[in-house]
Amino acid sequence: MTDYFPLIAKAEVILAQQFGCEVAIKTVEQMSQEGRWNLLLRCYLNPENHPIQSVILKKVEVSGDSKNEAMGFDQIRFYRDWVGTSLLNEPEFDQANAPLCWGGDRALGFFLLEDIPHHSTLVEPLLGSDAASAKLRLLNYASQLGKMHCSAKGQLSRFEQLFEKLA
Repeated sequence: MTDYFPLIAKAEVILAQQFGCEVAIKTVEQMSQEGRWNLLLRCYLNPENHPIQSVILKKVEVSGDSKNEAMGFDQIRFYRDWVGTSLLNEPEFDQANAPLCWGGDRALGFFLLEDIPHHSTLVEPLLGSDAASAKLRLLNYASQLGKMHCSAKGQLSRFEQLFEKLA
């Protein structure tokens, strides 16, 4: 069993700052498979002081190839995810196109995202036998992704500023 205590303790501090009240993470569910480039944890909160039931903790897992580099491919990809989500959370953007970003910790290499409830993944219909369902889900995904990219059009300099600040 992996010891998530340092991550969870820091996540509770970040969330407490965001919500303005004490936050306790009750349980943790690992969503990603071992050996992936990132660790995804669903953290279930004690909802006594706030309406949020859970958040997603996304942590970079540095591969052997990247460990000796100043900033390896895995870290760059991770920071791009963090910066992109943070950018789409800024007031001038339509926040409906991205999950909320609750903050993160550079030293521990993680950030926290809104846990948007999903009933299934895109993988399930794509690997299933219902071609019409798979096509519909893929088109919905592409549409949402297109809206997100349209929101960020012309924001490269702001993205670069945030990248420099976070990374």
